[in-house]
Amino acid sequence: MSGVKTTDYRIQRERAEKLERIKRINALQAESEALRGRVQEALEGASGGLKATFAAEVARVEAWLRLPEPESGHLNVNADRADILSGLDGWTKHAEAGRRACEGLLLALTRKADALGQRLATELTAAEGQVLAGQQVLTLWYGEGQLKAWRDALKQGRALLETERYGELEALLKALRAELTEKTAAADAREAQQQHRLYLLKALRQVCAEMGFEETAPPRYAREGDRGSDILLTVDTIARGQIAFTVALDGIRTDSGLTDRECPQDFQQISQFLDEEFGIETAFHLENGEPLPVLKARGEKDEPTGVQRQMER
Repeated sequence: MSGVKTTDYRIQRERAEKLERIKRINALQAESEALRGRVQEALEGASGGLKATFAAEVARVEAWLRLPEPESGHLNVNADRADILSGLDGWTKHAEAGRRACEGLLLALTRKADALGQRLATELTAAEGQVLAGQQVLTLWYGEGQLKAWRDALKQGRALLETERYGELEALLKALRAELTEKTAAADAREAQQQHRLYLLKALRQVCAEMGFEETAPPRYAREGDRGSDILLTVDTIARGQIAFTVALDGIRTDSGLTDRECPQDFQQISQFLDEEFGIETAFHLENGEPLPVLKARGEKDEPTGVQRQMER
């Protein structure tokens, strides 16, 4: 039974929901930090006269900057559901208040009197909000270079707005916002898969340790620096050889030299522990899609073959 085996995996609903909410809390924390930096930059760049003219908007931003950050502690999938929901609610309200304050300040400082200029200023601010809200996940999946390109496009947009080159600005915003919407949705989907995979990897490592297996080296990405590539993990069963795990975003592939009797037993035990201890459902099968053989109880005889049946009559 040596060779390649594969399985899809599914995290039970309650734990999957916890992972998604924790991911959302992390994103809101990153967005709030980015908003803080953006409004401080805007305040530092505004003259005393502008600040006096738009005193209400400045006061709103400064009040938000003084707000204490919500208490969420170090939340993980083992935390109480109520604590995770409370943390998510707190960070959602904090980030929403920051967004409104930042948007109000940036629009006020734009000072465009004509209707078209005000509309494009609003759209430009919304595009900047997309970058601020998604910069954590966008950086993770597209890199600092791409994030800088989007920020440069926003700076170009500000310059076009100031010089009232509205036609060019409208075309830039249309393309930029469409790209940001598409890329953010794709990055969010991949990051959700990644968080599930990291939870699976952590569980798999603990299960293997409980079974007495030893890792031959720490887990690593198949392509260094590419968090979307497969994660490789090899364990030594000590008495029965090694098992090489390849953990993709959507499943597990293994290669081992275990014997016909050892192989089903170990993989069925891994599946059982993953399910019972971590709420992760797996079902290892052969590469051709056939299930692993069902283990027989101790002392149970094989089903007689046709020749054996004739001899026993």
